[in-house]
Amino acid sequence: MFREILCTRSAVSSYLLRFVLFSRWSHSAVLDDETGLVYEATAKHGFRRRPAADFFADYPKHEIRTIPVAPVNTVSARRWLDAQIGKPYDWTAIAGFVVRYFTGDMWHDADSWFCSEVTETFRSRYAIPRFRAGAWRITPGHQDMAI
Repeated sequence: MFREILCTRSAVSSYLLRFVLFSRWSHSAVLDDETGLVYEATAKHGFRRRPAADFFADYPKHEIRTIPVAPVNTVSARRWLDAQIGKPYDWTAIAGFVVRYFTGDMWHDADSWFCSEVTETFRSRYAIPRFRAGAWRITPGHQDMAI
């Protein structure tokens, strides 16, 4: 089973992101229950995977939601996540979502990742998409509002 983690921590950057994004969450990630690994995109590390215990130690305040991936798609979903490892962080997401609006860059550009971009792209590929394909700004706040 795969799950989306919406989370935050006690760090200045988390407080700032929550303020700017009007959100109770500053970060999102994908949890693979079967392997016990969390996949995430961070400014410091880019896209990576790490043990769930390490992740939850850094993000004690969190909410977990199921991503309904069909069992037949589990292997390909995991392969896709693994293929993203090492891709850089999407700094344009932090530099300003406005830039993306004017340049036409989409939130699901696979060359680099912002945390909520990758979790929503994963959900769109392997479960039921929650946002229209042309959306140019997906944040942890938007993910929190989606059911």
